[in-house]
Amino acid sequence: MVSTMAWSQSRTVTGKVTGPDGESLPGVNVVLKGTTVGSITDSEGNYVISATEGVLVFTFIGYTAQEIAIEGRTSIDVVMSEDVTTLEQVVVIGYGTQKRKDITTAVVTVSQDDFIERPVISATEGLQGKAAGVQVIQPSGKPGGDISVKVRGSTSVQAGNEPLYVIDGVPTTDIRGLNANDIETMSVLKDASSASIYGARAANGVVLITTKRGRSDAPVIHFNAYAGFSKIGKKIDVLNTEQYGELMETILGPGSVTSTNYTDWQEEVFGTGTNQNYQLSYSGGNEKSQYYVSGGYLNNKGIVRPASYDRYTLRLNLDNQLNDWLKIGTNINFINSKYHNTQDNASSGRGGVIMSALNTPPFLNVYKADGSGQFDPNPFQPSWENP
Repeated sequence: MVSTMAWSQSRTVTGKVTGPDGESLPGVNVVLKGTTVGSITDSEGNYVISATEGVLVFTFIGYTAQEIAIEGRTSIDVVMSEDVTTLEQVVVIGYGTQKRKDITTAVVTVSQDDFIERPVISATEGLQGKAAGVQVIQPSGKPGGDISVKVRGSTSVQAGNEPLYVIDGVPTTDIRGLNANDIETMSVLKDASSASIYGARAANGVVLITTKRGRSDAPVIHFNAYAGFSKIGKKIDVLNTEQYGELMETILGPGSVTSTNYTDWQEEVFGTGTNQNYQLSYSGGNEKSQYYVSGGYLNNKGIVRPASYDRYTLRLNLDNQLNDWLKIGTNINFINSKYHNTQDNASSGRGGVIMSALNTPPFLNVYKADGSGQFDPNPFQPSWENP
């Protein structure tokens, strides 16, 4: 009885994995479903896995995963089939469109399905975390702020490092006014081959954006809406009135400071931000003409007043097939935006002293050092600047 169990536990399954053309496939993952037992095919496509019963799962990039039951067999050969859905996907490139299996350049594609459920305000946020090798940085959290996109890293010290944006064939350097809900796909050309199309402007990479078009079927109405709020995650502990007074008297001498009511400047400055976005689109057409019309409204208020960003967008895409060899397309995009800026780290006072919500004192009643009994409005200004 013991020897039979030992033989059953040491039993293995072997086999060979090939592609549709009969060639061996190295690097195919072979896993016993529901367990952590796995193996990988060698350079000849052969595999060995410890298993007695269950289901083997074969996975490989570009091929459809297959599940095969062992059913008491010790040798199982598998023929993998290509994943037609992935390979036949159309990708926008500089010269037009190609199927993914025919592309030889470095291209990353991001579709709207990758960010449609995220509260994306700027179209560039759609690339964040979705495009390999593309660095998306938001220097400031204030509404309507610039977002830095780097495809090939920092290639210049004095010139900009932003990529070239091409929206429906029209080059631009700023896409903050583009409604993310109007985007169909974004393709990032990362290698140097894009320079043969766009020249020196492609030195930092190219982001190709295609907007939605109408289709020759029944009219479709889409309405997208979301709302949210934002608050500061954690406040920083600062000195209260008593502690600050003791510090100033230590610096300026006893009796030089009088106390006033304590003001929590972080509580006064940081509030609750709101974000709301609405978009309504209508598309349709027939075999000869297609149309896509959309209107959107974005309102974003920051946690520091009066920082805010309001944007109204209107887009009209028309396509007309006049005959077998002539097709005319029209793209009209209207943008009306209003931006209220707030300086980062607050303002600059006399003597170049930078004051912010974190270093503004709870009171500032300091007597002048000349014994006149008058308050000094700026006791920390350098003597050579104090008349």
